[in-house]
Amino acid sequence: MTANAWTMRLLLTQLYDPSPEITEVAVQLLEEVCESKEFLQTVVELQPAMSHLGEIGDALLMRYICYIY
Repeated sequence: MTANAWTMRLLLTQLYDPSPEITEVAVQLLEEVCESKEFLQTVVELQPAMSHLGEIGDALLMRYICYIY
């Protein structure tokens, strides 16, 4: 596993944090990182659940869905 994949896994776990502030920061960072197709592919491969994020996760979820289809 590369350092990038490890970092992405760690960041994705923050999507499930009970603190809304931490979740929001994780979403913002993932949105920035997923501008790279390489990182977006890593996120898609890890298949995180994002439906629980609500409005703060909409942009990330749309990027995820568009990549899949």
